[in-house]
Amino acid sequence: METGKFKNRFIAYLLLAPTLIILAVFLYYPMLQTFKLSAYQVAFLGLKQKFVGLQNYIKILTDDFYFRVGFTNLVLIVVTNILKTVTVPLLVAELIFNLRNAVHRYI
Repeated sequence: METGKFKNRFIAYLLLAPTLIILAVFLYYPMLQTFKLSAYQVAFLGLKQKFVGLQNYIKILTDDFYFRVGFTNLVLIVVTNILKTVTVPLLVAELIFNLRNAVHRYI
């Protein structure tokens, strides 16, 4: 009985393997490589790299005007989209609920 369970699990993992390999190659590896490269200061054409650690992130968060403006715009867009997608349907549902005629409620 134990060999049947092992065989079923092995087949399940074998069927999952292509998906996990594709995820690793096309999603996780580029993400990790990008994070690794963000710790370097790269010269023109990438011929010369200097390790700077988290200095690039500190520079963006403290000195970059365009990042600050873009981040502010992003927060504004997210907040307005949340308000739009939550308040408008709730308001319409409340208005429908308060209709006096039951026939009109279900239309």
